[in-house]
Amino acid sequence: MEKLIACVQKRPDAICRLICFPWAGAGTAHLAKWGRLFNDAIEVYCIRLPGRETRLEEPFAKDMTSAVNEITSVLLKALKEKPFAFFGHR
Repeated sequence: MEKLIACVQKRPDAICRLICFPWAGAGTAHLAKWGRLFNDAIEVYCIRLPGRETRLEEPFAKDMTSAVNEITSVLLKALKEKPFAFFGHR
């Protein structure tokens, strides 16, 4: 999970999670800081995509399906634990 998710401010007692997807070409640095700005009720997860940041040595996802499959396989347990919301750019 640590490879795919950046969580700067872990809040195990949070009532919900905000799962952030970086804009094209960006990493988690900007969005991960949000974890310090919200109160204890919200835990911020930022998706770290292959080919960026600590995953720089990995090839970029070949298509959206492979990216979604990786993300859902890692997040599935977290999504079942508590309510969540997605934030991303189009």
